[in-house]
Amino acid sequence: VNVLFDNKADVPIWDPFEILTAQTVTGEFGSTNQDDYLFLAFLLSYTPTSVFLELERNDTAITDIAETPNQAAV
Repeated sequence: VNVLFDNKADVPIWDPFEILTAQTVTGEFGSTNQDDYLFLAFLLSYTPTSVFLELERNDTAITDIAETPNQAAV
């Protein structure tokens, strides 16, 4: 699943939203592009007729990616 957002300010974090509806959903998606979003984890869930995407804050801390002490202090 390649996730793209038109307006990132309107992204429904912690609230699953339907990304696919069909008469029958068979199988699962192999991967997502969650690595494109540094602080988000993508979770896919399935029902017999739908696929849902949920975004959650992952465990990456800002200090984990800071390159200087000043960046980490911010």
